[in-house]
Amino acid sequence: RTLNIWVANDSMEGTGTKKHLITPEMIDILKNKFLKTGLNNDIYDWTSNILGPEWGKTGYSNLIGFNGEITILLGDIDGDNSDNGGVVGYFWAGNNFTASDVEDSNERIMFVVDSVMYASPSPDGYPTDLNTGWTDSTYWPKVVFSTLAHEFQHMINFYQKTFIANAGGSTETWINEMCSMLVEDFLADKIGVEGPRGVSPQISTAGDPGNKDGRLPWFNQYLFRPLIVDYPKTFYVQDYPVAYAFGAWLARNYGGVEFLHNVVSSPYTDKKAIEHAVRSYTGGTESFERLLQRWGGAIFLSDKTEAPPMYRYNSGGWFTSSINGNKYNLGSINLYNYNPAPELAVSASELSSGLKAPGSNVYLLAKENASGHLSWDITIPDDVRLTVIFKGK
Repeated sequence: RTLNIWVANDSMEGTGTKKHLITPEMIDILKNKFLKTGLNNDIYDWTSNILGPEWGKTGYSNLIGFNGEITILLGDIDGDNSDNGGVVGYFWAGNNFTASDVEDSNERIMFVVDSVMYASPSPDGYPTDLNTGWTDSTYWPKVVFSTLAHEFQHMINFYQKTFIANAGGSTETWINEMCSMLVEDFLADKIGVEGPRGVSPQISTAGDPGNKDGRLPWFNQYLFRPLIVDYPKTFYVQDYPVAYAFGAWLARNYGGVEFLHNVVSSPYTDKKAIEHAVRSYTGGTESFERLLQRWGGAIFLSDKTEAPPMYRYNSGGWFTSSINGNKYNLGSINLYNYNPAPELAVSASELSSGLKAPGSNVYLLAKENASGHLSWDITIPDDVRLTVIFKGK
C-alpha cells in the first residue's frame, strides 16, 4: 500500500491561518501510526488482519479501480476552526465512485481528518491558545489515532460487506458503528490510547472508580436507549455508547477478534450478523432476544470477576484472542467504576418509553438489601420478555 497525506493550504505551517497548524513532524507521526514500514506495527496492518482489505476488484465500471493507494486529507472539517470537539474525521464511500457517477467524488480511497484538532496541543481536550507543547500523546492526537482506526473499519466494511460478502446492502448503522468502536477497543493498547473503554491502555483491569472517560459513562446515563435504531442514516451521540457497550460484551464472551471478523464478513446487514457471529463461536443457535437478556445480566455482574461464562465484562485482566496468528487484547470493564454508575428505574412509570423501542432493555430496581419473603405483580406487553436478576453480596 501507498499512503498519501495531503494538507489544506490554510492548515499547513508556513501558509496556514487556522488556530493550530500542521507541521512536518505531525505528518510523519500520522504516517507511521497508520502505515509504517514493516509488518503488524500500524493501524492498517492490525485492522486489515482482522477484517480483510479495504479495496479491490468490484466488477462495476462506476467504481474506481484498485491501485493500492490510501489518502488522508488534513483540513478544517466544517470550517469552524474549532479545537473543542465536533467531527474529528470521516470516511465517505462516495469517493470510491467515479466522478461521472458521484459528482463530488475525489476518486480516492480516502479519509478526512480535522487538522485543527489534530494539531491542538491541549492536554485535556478543552480549547487552548497555546501553539507549543504538541506531542503525539496529548489529547487530540490520541483521539485522531483512535478515529482513524474507527473510520478504517467503515472503509473496509463498505468493501467487504458489499462486494465480498455480497450482502445486498449496507450494514445497519448501529452494527457498523459497533464494529468501528470494537476496532478502537482491540487496537487501544497497540496504538497507546484509552479507546472507548476510557482506561489507560497499559491497564488490563477495570481501572479506578469515578471514571468519566470513554463511552461507558454515557451508556450508564442513557441505559434505556434502544440498541436497534430506526433511522439508519442518523446515529445520535447517545447511541454510540449503547452500541459499544453491547459490542464490548459480545466480543469479550463470543470469540474476541473472531467475533468481529465474523460480523463483518457475514452476508447479513442486520441483527442476523450478530447471531451468525455468535453461532460461529458456540456452534449452537442463540437468538438475538436471548443475547439481549444475557447482556442485561452481564451489566449488573460487571463488578464481579467470577461471573459465569457468557455474562462476563470483567475477568480482572485482559481478554486475549487471536486471528491469523496475531494476538489482540481487550481490557476488563466494571460499569460501576464509571461516573455515573448504571442508572436504574425505581418505578414502573419510568419504563414506559423504553418498552416502545425494539431491541431495548429497560431496568427496574425492585429491591435493595432484600430479605424475607417478597412478591410483586408485574404486567408487561405480549412482545416483552421479563428477566429477573438476583444479585448477592
